[in-house]
Formats: sequence, structure tokens, C-alpha cells
Amino acid sequence: MKLIPATIASILIGSVALVGCAPSPTGGQTVSSLMTSNPTYTSSNHSVETTAGTVAATTEAAETFIGLTGGGDSYELASLDASEQVAARSVLDALLNDASFQSLQHPNQLSFEGTPTMGGAWGLTFTGDTGAVTADLSTDAVNFTSVDLSLDRESLPQLDAFITSLSPTQRSELTTGIPATSLNTVQQGLLVELVSVALGISDDETTVTALNAVRTSLTDTTVQTTPDGLALTITGPALDFKVSQTNGVINVSYHDPNTDNLAPEERVDASDVASAPPEVV
Repeated sequence: MKLIPATIASILIGSVALVGCAPSPTGGQTVSSLMTSNPTYTSSNHSVETTAGTVAATTEAAETFIGLTGGGDSYELASLDASEQVAARSVLDALLNDASFQSLQHPNQLSFEGTPTMGGAWGLTFTGDTGAVTADLSTDAVNFTSVDLSLDRESLPQLDAFITSLSPTQRSELTTGIPATSLNTVQQGLLVELVSVALGISDDETTVTALNAVRTSLTDTTVQTTPDGLALTITGPALDFKVSQTNGVINVSYHDPNTDNLAPEERVDASDVASAPPEVV
């Protein structure tokens, strides 16, 4: 089924629910039981609301994990013992907010770029059955450079809300692309809410910072469906964002165009989409 404007709103209704994967038992105890009884870092993102707090908690958890494993840049979690897997998941627990951690807490690989240290710049990437996230951290910033999520088919109300807010004329123009400046204030707000599915995965301050960057770049942002009608893309100076459907699974993909390594052919060319004043609807 094509993800064309006529069908987007009808097939994607529900609450956000990332597809989960149950953890595998390791040794005499499961990773889940160890995660509950033996936290490996003192700071907790469950009470952290600031970027600085997330940086501190994530750095501490990463330092603990690397110290426990003896050092390295890339780890296959299946090759780690239960305590080491707990420590790896604690890194994610520190970086992500509660809802995102519950959905993405079963990664199969974790890697680091640079050395996790307070006051230093470093990055991490984790991949799993339900998604992959790459983040750069520094003293006062958390920047998600790549976020890929697999969602249940009936799980993206933000997309439904945005599509149904468009006028018939706007929907018909999606295949050629509509500038975000042609959207009214409510529609622009719904557009940002859709993007927050990928960018709203950490603390409140980090989320606000990322979404404000999207808002301030809307004058140069374009929304369109791909020529085959299988994906909706949002492209601009602050984001390359795409929602697509494959075999009933919804894939949400965000990349920071300033830091990612997308090939030119993977980007949507918005150069022919002219700026337009907001439509009165």
C-alpha cells in the first residue's frame, strides 16, 4: 500500500508504540532483573530535566561501562555477560527519557566515538531491533545526529494529525512539495510535533533546543511525498526527516544534515519548491 496523502490519515491512527523485543536470559539472572536491582550509575535520567544533567548521567554511565568491560570502542551486547549488559543499558537509560528507554532498551550493539569524559566531546551509537540512535555529547549539549525508529503500523497519531490538518489543495501538492511557509501556525505546530517523534527522546531541555532549531528553519523547510508515494519527507537546514511504510511497519528516520553522512541521492531535492505565504484555511 502506498503512503499517499489519501491513505496516510486512514492507516496510521493510534498512540505511539515502538515495537519491542524481549530480553534474552543471561546466566542465572536476566538482564532486566539485574537492571532493577543493580543500577550502575548514581545519576538517573528519570529525574533529569536538563541537558547538563543528561550529559553528566550519560558520561558517568559510559565511564562505568567502559571500566567494567576493560575498554573498547564497539561492543556486541550478546557477547557481554549480564552485568556488562546492564551497564550498557544504563548508558541508554541515562541518555533517553522514560518512554524512549522503555521502547529502545534492548540494543544489540553499542559503540563510542572519542572517550567519554566530563568536559570532553564524544559520541555514541546504539542499534537494536526497534531502532538506532547516534548522539554527540559535549559539556552543555546533546545533539542527536541520527535517529531511526520502527513503529507499529497503527502508531503514529502525529502524522495523522498533520495530514488531516491540510486543505485539499495542500494535499494535492504534496507530491511536488509544499514549503513550510505555506502552512498556517497550527499546521506548522503539528509539523514540529511530528518531528518530535524522533527528536523528543531525551530530557525536556534537549528536546526544546532541538525543536526550536527546527522551528527557526521552517522558512527553508519543505514537506512532500516521494514520487512513488511511499514516504513523506520533511527537509530543511535543521533536518532530513522521513516517514515510510514497509510491510506494515512504519519507519521514522531523522538525520541532522549538518553532521550526518547521507549520500546526495538519499536527500530530497527541494530546490524547485518556491516559497509561499501561509495559506488561509
